[in-house]
Amino acid sequence: MKKTYSFLLTLLCCLWGVSAYAETINTTAQIVQGQLYQIRPKDSVRGALNASNNTGNAAHAEGHLSSAGATSYTTDKGYKDFVNVAVEADNIYQQFAFVEVDGKHYLYNVGAKAFCYTSNDKGLFSKTQWEAVTLTAITSSGNTAYTLLKFSTSNRALTFSNGGGQHAINMQTNKTASASDGGDILSVTVLAGKTLSADQLAYAKSVISGTLQQAKTLLAATTNTDNRVGYPVASVRTALQEAATTVETQGDNATATAIEALKTAISTYKTTTDINMPVDGKAYRIYSCSPNGEERPLYCTGSQVTGNVSTSAIPGYQEDNTIWICHKTYDSDPSKCLFVNH
Repeated sequence: MKKTYSFLLTLLCCLWGVSAYAETINTTAQIVQGQLYQIRPKDSVRGALNASNNTGNAAHAEGHLSSAGATSYTTDKGYKDFVNVAVEADNIYQQFAFVEVDGKHYLYNVGAKAFCYTSNDKGLFSKTQWEAVTLTAITSSGNTAYTLLKFSTSNRALTFSNGGGQHAINMQTNKTASASDGGDILSVTVLAGKTLSADQLAYAKSVISGTLQQAKTLLAATTNTDNRVGYPVASVRTALQEAATTVETQGDNATATAIEALKTAISTYKTTTDINMPVDGKAYRIYSCSPNGEERPLYCTGSQVTGNVSTSAIPGYQEDNTIWICHKTYDSDPSKCLFVNH
């Protein structure tokens, strides 16, 4: 009998331990990358954080954050729109992840495939805007299991409003760890067994990192028929273009494989030694760039060569004196050549 009692007690302790560990988090340090969470206020009648749109809720172009399943304040905007939507762990519009990039965390919604941010007192979600967040444990009496979710740039805390003409999800300043209002202090609950897939996480991180935009910026500098000296050869550019096109075509369903291929193509484009070289017999202009961004051509005056003088400051400036003909030296090193002003 003693052994049975001991076993049951051990089992209960284990279960309690798991429950205490898995139930909620209340600090940034407890965030697990890729884990999904549900966010609710201590005052549970105000529902759960929700990021889906309908006509009544999408007053902002990208969409207001709202509350689902509220049983109070049900006539207020942002509550009433989703009052008939149950609070449930399987609803992807109530599932949030904290995506970490460069040491900062960004609140991401699974259903909307979008990030959360603030605009004045509005809580919004978007595929093109985001704002880092922090979680701070509440210190007020009886509330230490709860957290304050703050947006770092605006220093505003996510709050479930108690009406008064405000939108359900209202971002408020001057909120501290000593907060005690049932709509200010939040429960961030771990959704056991639910995580972002490898593809979802890779996509979300790539948006924050601007991976696709980096590729587009590089590609905008040249074309595949552009043989400008010093730029990667056409095959390297083509590989980058194809990788970027794949990710852009996949959109918010981009795979981790495609994103990794794009990151590799970007790195190759930036570091390759396979670049366009000067061609024997072709004419070139060679420029230096001044600190103010002005391009200054290598110029032959007849008696000297200068490359750091503005053309407007050269007496008797002649455009032909900026033209240099490439002559290969027939050395084994193809990068060696002689430029002659004729």
